[in-house]
Amino acid sequence: MIARATAIAVALAACTPHPTEPIAKRVAIVDAAPSEAAPPGLRLPDGIEPLGYDLRLALDPDSARFRGEVTIRVRLATPASAVWLHAVGLDIASATFTVGGATAALAPVKATGDETRGWTFGRTLPAGEIALAFRYAGDVGTVEEGLFREKNLAGEWFLYSQSESVFARKILPCFDEPRWKVPWRVTLDVGSHLVAVANAAESSREPLDNGRVAVHFAETPPMPSYLLAVAVGGFTVIDGGTVGAQHVPFRIIIPTSDSSPKIPYVIDKTQRLVTELEAYFDSPLPWPKLDLLSVPHLFGAMENPGLITFDRVYLLDASTDRQSFIFVAGHELAHLWFGDWVTFAWWDDLWLAESLASWLGDKVAIASGGDAGGRRDGQLSRAFEADDDVDARPLRRAIANSHDPETAFDAIAYDKGQAVLAMFEHLAGAPTFRAAIRSYIDAHRGGLATSADLVAALAKESSAEVGDALTAVIDRPGASVLALACSGGALVGTMRGAPVPACVRVPGAKERCAVVGAAPHQFAATCPPWAIGNAGAVGYYHVALGPLDPPLRERTRDELVARGDDVVAALARGELASPAALAELDALAGKGSPGRLAAFAIASALDRFVDDARRPAWGAWLGARFAATFGATADTDERVREALLDLGMAPPAAIAKAGRAKLARDVAELGKHPSVDRMLVVLGPDLALGGSLDPHVLDGLRRALAKGTREVAFRALAHAPVALAGDLVAIALADPPEVAPVIALIERSATRATAWRALLPRVGELAAKLEPDDLVGLIETVGALCLPGSHAEVEAAFRPVVGIAPDGARTLDHALATIDRCVKRAATAGVNWP
Repeated sequence: MIARATAIAVALAACTPHPTEPIAKRVAIVDAAPSEAAPPGLRLPDGIEPLGYDLRLALDPDSARFRGEVTIRVRLATPASAVWLHAVGLDIASATFTVGGATAALAPVKATGDETRGWTFGRTLPAGEIALAFRYAGDVGTVEEGLFREKNLAGEWFLYSQSESVFARKILPCFDEPRWKVPWRVTLDVGSHLVAVANAAESSREPLDNGRVAVHFAETPPMPSYLLAVAVGGFTVIDGGTVGAQHVPFRIIIPTSDSSPKIPYVIDKTQRLVTELEAYFDSPLPWPKLDLLSVPHLFGAMENPGLITFDRVYLLDASTDRQSFIFVAGHELAHLWFGDWVTFAWWDDLWLAESLASWLGDKVAIASGGDAGGRRDGQLSRAFEADDDVDARPLRRAIANSHDPETAFDAIAYDKGQAVLAMFEHLAGAPTFRAAIRSYIDAHRGGLATSADLVAALAKESSAEVGDALTAVIDRPGASVLALACSGGALVGTMRGAPVPACVRVPGAKERCAVVGAAPHQFAATCPPWAIGNAGAVGYYHVALGPLDPPLRERTRDELVARGDDVVAALARGELASPAALAELDALAGKGSPGRLAAFAIASALDRFVDDARRPAWGAWLGARFAATFGATADTDERVREALLDLGMAPPAAIAKAGRAKLARDVAELGKHPSVDRMLVVLGPDLALGGSLDPHVLDGLRRALAKGTREVAFRALAHAPVALAGDLVAIALADPPEVAPVIALIERSATRATAWRALLPRVGELAAKLEPDDLVGLIETVGALCLPGSHAEVEAAFRPVVGIAPDGARTLDHALATIDRCVKRAATAGVNWP
């Protein structure tokens, strides 16, 4: 490992000389203007911008520390006496600036709590270029923020980076905002036996002392700090040939001890995806290198240009559905244009990257062999649920603090944005919409863009009305509601909420589409016997229930699924009582796989209102309605079945008996299975089906937990029967406490109340032991409680400790408001269960 006292020798990057007076080697007087020396707050001030980074990192996967040096070429647009940068958790040993060939020390300004640090020059410098240089050290964590390290299946350490959203500041002092896109030159000082990779291709190697080597990488094209990526470890580099029209070198990088028969599939699909994307944009891949890098445990994947990171299951796990790779890869590769090449100017427009990549990523994945069947299943439900939040945020959202960029990665940015784009594409027509996307990309290639830029491109290729409608959807939270009625003998529609494109189908006619607002829009000159208010379910809006609702047999597959979302929305608006919602559920559950998916959406909404006394009867009723899911093999039915078991659905007696037998067999194998973690993951569905566990089985699970990775193990155990929830909370909260399984047990309807009762008396004790982010997650989760007394319990438990958690007070207020609304909705809907 690298000793903490070891220095890294690196020369300052050359900067353009600027005539100025000589600068003393030691600065004794600080005469910064008060406004310049004051903390800037969330965003760095204008007037000082980076031109390029020369970064050198000394990295060792076996060490929990790293050292770094960085030189940042900077332009002062106006005279300045101080500079502010983002930096978090870095021990800065020295800070200097160079101008006109002279170097002097930077004098630090008192650190602030807003993730910025300031330094003064000791005098006011004229406009021009200077170089800032820092030597520093920091921690390599185990959480996927900044530099982090993980062990692979063979127990070897590997080091990775995650700079998005605002974590580059944990790797180096920098201008950590997406608006600053500049070239990066990176050097990694690593053991000579290790492989080091970064965004750009390796350009040279320089032997160092003590068996180390300096790996130099080519300069990158301009990119923001959130895309900085490096990795070090015992990797094998697999040549994937080239991709795209310009024959960009393509590699897959995996731990040397790892392998998979999936690799040829990954190579083939990646090449096809790039070809499809280049054809859609009518432009070549805008980056000179493409590496796909395997990470043992990652949240999913990350679109770093030149070095896209994937959780290993997508690249290597042969047991994982290959379809998951093609859709995840489609999304990340689309980012090479959306986000990487054309970058949102600020985090308020994150949707420009995530929504566009989700929408086009699915499109090219399907064109490259991905299965389109049921792809949107659940996507709209997730989006509608997020849009129904007590303080739902729009696609373009305000960023109030340094935590908001990270929380912006939600179902609004992904699922709602994708659905909105598909809706406008359907209205404008695919050729017109593609022309708008190409115009948007071409106008901002290599630079920055805002929502207004995308709207302008669509309005230019389509119409001002369509552009105005997109602006309205972008800026307003919530889903609009279309109401159809017969007025004066004609079929008319009105929209509550933002004006949106609506497509309506009546018997014997093609769908008719138009942007509909508050003013009545005529869809048919005569009143039909029925009308589909969201033809093809391509629109992101709800349809109010009414007398023109068609028989279920008249609905297409996707329209059946959409019916469930419309019923849930009517229930939330107080326009439908629980008996009518249950009748809708009952009817839809008998309409095959898509009907059962719609019925599950209704069941999930009603489940919030079920208390412990009613849950056994509720579970039995669900078991009777969804018995067909146990004999169905469709992917949709599998997802519905597992989700219903988490609601407490009682499986048929024969299924439960078989589940208990299989559970006993699997638990017996836990102690001797070579991979306890994997076995526990397999156990998840067994636990839900088994219904109960004998004491000796629970003892076996405890022993397995001691052997395996607790987080992975608890992920499976969250499926355990209700009776075990309290025991599992107690196990999870033993030192060191694991909050993730407790969150999972509270999120799950069937175990929520039991887990909360076990957690409640320990909140104060745990708050001091948990990481602040874990405490935030716990507070967010208890917002799922929905009993009249829940507000008082949550308030009393968490209000005294909210100061420990980042943005804790706001998070608690949100949880309490969510509880209050649920209690109110339950009273409005009534709980008249069958």
